[in-house]
Amino acid sequence: MKERSKLVRALLRVVRPVWRIRGLALLSELVFWDRWLARRVAGGPAGSALPEAHAFPEALARLVGHVAGRPVKVLEVGAGLAASVGAQHRALDVDVVATDVLAAQYRRILRRRGLRPANPTIHADAEALTPQFGRDAFDLVYAANCIDHTRDALRAIREMVAVVRPGGYVVMDHFENEGAQQDYAGLHEWNLCANGGRFELWNERARHDVAAALGPGCEVRAASSDGLLHVEIRKLPGAALQ
Repeated sequence: MKERSKLVRALLRVVRPVWRIRGLALLSELVFWDRWLARRVAGGPAGSALPEAHAFPEALARLVGHVAGRPVKVLEVGAGLAASVGAQHRALDVDVVATDVLAAQYRRILRRRGLRPANPTIHADAEALTPQFGRDAFDLVYAANCIDHTRDALRAIREMVAVVRPGGYVVMDHFENEGAQQDYAGLHEWNLCANGGRFELWNERARHDVAAALGPGCEVRAASSDGLLHVEIRKLPGAALQ
C-alpha cells in the first residue's frame, strides 16, 4: 500500500477525532458505494454495474465436504451491497445468507440505481449474530475486509464462531494491519495480522491472541502474503468455547 505523505498524516491527526465518529464513518461508506455504483452505471449497461459471484469457491468447498444429505448453510458477514460468495457448485447444494449492518441503506441505493442483485444483503450486526440466527446454525461463516470495521473485533469473531456448527469453519480474508495503514480513519478500528503464525487483533488500545481468547474449543490457522491475511477457525466437535 502506498505510504502516506507527512502532510497527509499530519492532517489526519487533526481530523481524526471527528472522523472517528461512527455515524459519520458509516455515512461516508454509503456515499462511497453510491458514487461507485453511479460510475459503474454510467460506464456501461445496468446489468453489468454490479458484478456478482455465482460460483461457490473451491477453497471454501473443501472445508464443508463433510456436509451430506442437506444444503450447506453459509453466512457471509459484512458482505456490502450483495453476496460476494456464490452458491453454485458442481457437487454441493449451497445456501448463502449475505448480511451487512448497512443492508437497508444499501437496498435503497441499489433501487435508486435500478439494480437488483440476485442475493442482496439482509441486516445483521457481526457483534450480535446469535440473537438473530441462534447458535450452531451454519456450516461456514465467511468475512472479508469487514472485521476491522467493528467496534469489538474479538466479540465479532466469537459471535461468528458461536453461529457455526461443531466441525464447521469461520474463514476471514482481510488486508493485514489495515487500521494502522489507514491511520484508524473512518471505520478502520482494528488490525488483523499473522504474528509468527498466530492470529492477532490489535489497535492503539488492546491486543488479542485470538486462539488464546477462543480457548481449546477452536483450531486457529493464520497466514499472510503480500499484505493479505487468510484465517481459518475450526470449531471442534464436543469442545466448550470460552
